Amino acid sequence: MTSLSAGPADPTRGRLATALRESDGLGRLSTARLAALLSEGIHQAALGGIVLFSPETATTPAAIAGGFAVMLLPYSIVGPFAAAALDRWDRRVVVAVAALVRTLAIVATIALIAAGAVHSGAGLAALFGLSLVAIGLGRLINTGMTAAMPRVVPDRILAATNSVLVTVGSVVTAVGAVAAFAVLAVLGAGDAAVSWTLVPAVITAVLGVWAILALPPRHLGPDDDETGTDPGSGVARDAVTLFAGGLAEGVRAARSTALVWVALAGVTLGRAAFGITTMLAVLLLRDVESDGGGGPVVAGMGGFGLLSAAVAGGMGLA
Repeated sequence: MTSLSAGPADPTRGRLATALRESDGLGRLSTARLAALLSEGIHQAALGGIVLFSPETATTPAAIAGGFAVMLLPYSIVGPFAAAALDRWDRRVVVAVAALVRTLAIVATIALIAAGAVHSGAGLAALFGLSLVAIGLGRLINTGMTAAMPRVVPDRILAATNSVLVTVGSVVTAVGAVAAFAVLAVLGAGDAAVSWTLVPAVITAVLGVWAILALPPRHLGPDDDETGTDPGSGVARDAVTLFAGGLAEGVRAARSTALVWVALAGVTLGRAAFGITTMLAVLLLRDVESDGGGGPVVAGMGGFGLLSAAVAGGMGLA
């Protein structure tokens, strides 16, 4: 009988250990990436707390829809421009500047909330604008980190390293959100509590800026012969060209086989169901009553924290 302990070692674990030994800057790049994602999780949780559960804000369904739009729009609108910028200029500089501006946007959000200005229509619009900037730049930072991975990790272990970092990054984001919701569930979702909850988001964002600036210039690419753009052309024009060409190529690839359409339909339906379920959960948790005397705000925040924890556990399991 073959012993269970006699089997081969986990190849993924071995490749990741090799990646850490052979990489040229993977530690700093991973630190910057995970710090940005942790900051993003805290920031989004605080945004949800002030919009959905603040006792000082009578949030309307339109405001809730606006909050979700702010969190989701960057996934659609940042990509083309991010690709053009990251293939044209030093990725280290682009990511560092984006991280610095994102940090300043979070600081401005703290000041806005602490001043109690978010309880008016103009203040709420300003909050959404700052959050859109912060989350959009977070997408740019994450895209830049992904584009730079081949520069710091050998090709033969690139897929395994990317796979683990993407999973760990999703879990880290969810952990940041859960931690922020836990704090708000205890302190309440008032202006002061949300402001203090955002302070760790600033600290981790600054850590990400430091980690990326610790790398040498041009270390993350692109090389001069990799830009593929006319130095006289604008980034916006490059972005439109890349977007149109990529979209047309994607449509042609999707039309080539029914399997692609089936996969796209499955992903679309799954995400739509997840979004609808999340929205319903938010609406229910806003009206939940607490049996422990903590009030509906505490009960709602606690329930949303448990929901975020379940999402984090599902991501890790997946």
